[in-house]
Amino acid sequence: MTTIEIILAVAFVTYILLSGFAIFVMREVIARQKAKMKYYKSAKYQREMWNKRMSEIHQKRTVKGMSEL
Repeated sequence: MTTIEIILAVAFVTYILLSGFAIFVMREVIARQKAKMKYYKSAKYQREMWNKRMSEIHQKRTVKGMSEL
C-alpha cells in the first residue's frame, strides 16, 4: 500500500467512527426529548402548572386587595 492509500484508509475509518458517534449522540438527544415531552404532556405536569397559575393569580388578587385598603 502506498502512503496515499494508508492516509485515505485512516481518513475513511475516522469518518465512519465519527459518523457512528454522531448518530449515537443524536439518538440519545431524541430519546431524552421524547421523555421530556411525555412528561410535559402528562396529567401530573398539567396539574402542577394549573396550581402554579392559580396560586399566582390568587397572590396578585390578595396583594391588589390589600393595597386598596
